[in-house]
Amino acid sequence: MKITRALKCQIMFPNARGKDLLGKEGLLYALAQAMGEATDAANRAVTALWALEEGVFHRPPHPTKAGKFLSSDTLAYQCFSGKWQPTGEPMYRPKGRGLAGAVKRNLGKHVAKRLKTDLKALRRGKQALPHFKLLPLIISGSAVSISPDGRFTLQVWEGTDKKNNRIVVKPVNLPHGQKDILSRIISRIISGEYKMGDVKVYKDRRKDKWMMSVAWTGEVKAVTNGNLVAGLDLGIVTTATITYIDRDTGEKIEGYDLVNIPKTTIRAWNRVTREQRERFKFNRDEYDQRTGKGRGRKLRVVQAISDKKGRLVDSAIKETAAAVVRVCQRRGVTTLVMENLTGITDEKLRDYEALETNRQRAAARKWFLQWQQGALRSAIKTALEGAGIEVIIIDPAYTSKRCSECGIIWSSTGKTEIAKKLGLPVADLVVQKPTDSLGRVSQSKFKCSCGPEQHADRNAGYNIARTGVPLSGIPSKQDVAA
Repeated sequence: MKITRALKCQIMFPNARGKDLLGKEGLLYALAQAMGEATDAANRAVTALWALEEGVFHRPPHPTKAGKFLSSDTLAYQCFSGKWQPTGEPMYRPKGRGLAGAVKRNLGKHVAKRLKTDLKALRRGKQALPHFKLLPLIISGSAVSISPDGRFTLQVWEGTDKKNNRIVVKPVNLPHGQKDILSRIISRIISGEYKMGDVKVYKDRRKDKWMMSVAWTGEVKAVTNGNLVAGLDLGIVTTATITYIDRDTGEKIEGYDLVNIPKTTIRAWNRVTREQRERFKFNRDEYDQRTGKGRGRKLRVVQAISDKKGRLVDSAIKETAAAVVRVCQRRGVTTLVMENLTGITDEKLRDYEALETNRQRAAARKWFLQWQQGALRSAIKTALEGAGIEVIIIDPAYTSKRCSECGIIWSSTGKTEIAKKLGLPVADLVVQKPTDSLGRVSQSKFKCSCGPEQHADRNAGYNIARTGVPLSGIPSKQDVAA
């Protein structure tokens, strides 16, 4: 199994003396200036590419292929190279040292990818045109060399002189665990076991430190000594519900596992939240009495509390992901299936209406939105793949409305629309309209006409597992009729 990982760390410039780093002729000034000029060019490129998509500009033809037009990726790179100038002026106009061609190419790819991601939302008027505040310098792995002592040589500037177009950086202030990880990765990259990925160099303006993100790709031995497929349902009240089916038959495996955010972390979160609320109230009261005094001190205190909350969130996400991995390893899971819940926040919020009290709805909304579901899914996927467990992402359509025993879908939506959404023949679906006592009757209860009441999260977990892996045991319309 091939995986790609990245590590972020602070860097220093070991080959540069103080006078070579500081001042308008120094390396740090040149890097900051290059990042600023690249960011300005990226914002002009986004505007030009958006105008191109809307038909304001004519797409240039391909110079070597008759009847073909240049792609957005190529045009994004040409925004930095100066070959495409729809307004008659180059978008990238460096006053200082120019960036290497590979760096400009990577920046172009980044701009084109960002616009492509936001294109649908832009056309619907749900989002403004992307604006970059400060882009990192992205160096391709082929332009990076590593020495055994941990120094990275990066080709950043244009030109062919190897002494003048490269900079040397070294990771510093790494925690003990990250230091060991980076040491192993460097040795495997040098030996050829792992392949070097992109390196991003940027400045953390809040901490006033130069940082680097190092990516690599390697092979992880896949887990094969098991026959279980797990379905992971991320819920509103319970963080994660994990159910299991047999890969060959599709039959349910007795037993399930629940993973929740650690209670100690929740208590710490509540404590810091109260502290933040009190600090905001104190600042408001003090502001009424002494306008303009102590602003810097107040901001430092508030920022420290926000940083503490951020660390708690990161800790909760990592602990939850590690717990999911331990559960899957103990059960002998080879494949885990989970839903792609991107953009499903509104649907989840509608589920709060099924909770019994306003207090429950408020608590559920707080935890669901504040614990960053996207980051949690990404952390779980990363941790599982690192352990050799395959991860499959599926569309969540109707996983919580289908009965895992007989296959009936309890929904008011028409059968034709459901079949189109699921990509299945209409004849293979059995759809019933939900009632007060049948279907998803509450946030935690699912009741079907074929049998006893089930927990809604566990029912969804079985459906998720069966949707991700083709199985012979999935109930069919003929089975339901029989």
